[in-house]
Amino acid sequence: MINEWIRRLASVVEPPTPVPLSALDLAQLKQAVAALLLEMMYADFVAVPEERTMVAESLRCHFDLAEEELDKLLRNAEDQAHGSLGWQSHLVPINELMTREQKGRLLQCLWQLAQVDSTVHVMENAMLEQLARDMHIEPLELEEIRR
Repeated sequence: MINEWIRRLASVVEPPTPVPLSALDLAQLKQAVAALLLEMMYADFVAVPEERTMVAESLRCHFDLAEEELDKLLRNAEDQAHGSLGWQSHLVPINELMTREQKGRLLQCLWQLAQVDSTVHVMENAMLEQLARDMHIEPLELEEIRR
């Protein structure tokens, strides 16, 4: 399951056009994706070790990060998550730089992360629904993602 999840996350941040993302855009997108993953991990108020492992391994594998780089990305994402007014602030680079298909794959990854502890908390569900609306993903598309 984790390998499938990593594969899906890898496809999430591929550039939406043939033009590569600038270093700044890529950094902002990495930070936004990492922050949303952490926000989902904490949405049920309990972060189980399997969730943290899934987040870290996914980011490490996709972005080919050394341990120090991964730690820095996660620290920055944690700071953003705790210092922000909510996860909505992370949507700007996601909505600007990702295609609809990539947003759908990101929502699939977030849904899988919510299910790691075998229970989807009402807050995880609410977060996913609000993210889908804010990413302009239709309710029927979200239902497909949940299957």
